[in-house]
Amino acid sequence: LGCPALADLERLFGTELINGKRHRFRHYRVPDINLVSTSLGEFLTSVRTMPTRTLYVTHVTRDDIVLGFLGEYSRLKRRDKSFESALLLCGQDPV
Repeated sequence: LGCPALADLERLFGTELINGKRHRFRHYRVPDINLVSTSLGEFLTSVRTMPTRTLYVTHVTRDDIVLGFLGEYSRLKRRDKSFESALLLCGQDPV
């Protein structure tokens, strides 16, 4: 997995993409995979300064990060700018 595609991660974790299935074969370089354990503000700064094709990994309970990611996607889409990042949610939601 030196440059994994989202499809590789689906197989590795035994799951499937929630959305963006047409991007299943998009590859991400290992240096462009980032674990998100910071505040929403720090995360948004990272999203705006990192390469457009970055894979972010965070815990499923981080609703703030999920909403921030979707907001950034929406912001760039309105400006007709490319957004190739992906958000990988891990862990279990304690119900």
